[in-house]
Amino acid sequence: MLADHKIEKMPEAPAFRKLLGPSFILLGLGLGSGELVLWPYLTSNFGMGIIWAAVLGVAMQFFMNMEIERYTLARGESIFVGFARLWRVFPFWFILSYSVVKKLQKKRLPSFSFLLAD
Repeated sequence: MLADHKIEKMPEAPAFRKLLGPSFILLGLGLGSGELVLWPYLTSNFGMGIIWAAVLGVAMQFFMNMEIERYTLARGESIFVGFARLWRVFPFWFILSYSVVKKLQKKRLPSFSFLLAD
């Protein structure tokens, strides 16, 4: 199934100044409630000295989201299918790592339990 899919070259990235307007809108849509709840909580507990981590996290999320979008548009497939193409164990690794992190968060961070409510 994966071997039959046509592989094409990735397009060149547009200039950074052309991305600024639409990218800020997409970045705003990509930020979930985790950022809206977690960063004010962390800032209130640790002060403004932790704001560098928020800026770093949002910047990394911006570039990761843009590259995932480019991959999906160029290949016409999900990034998870692309990872499965590289190594068939990747989908199981994503599920396992998510489960392990979720369990660790529930055990070690009781003050964050309100963020983990399903």
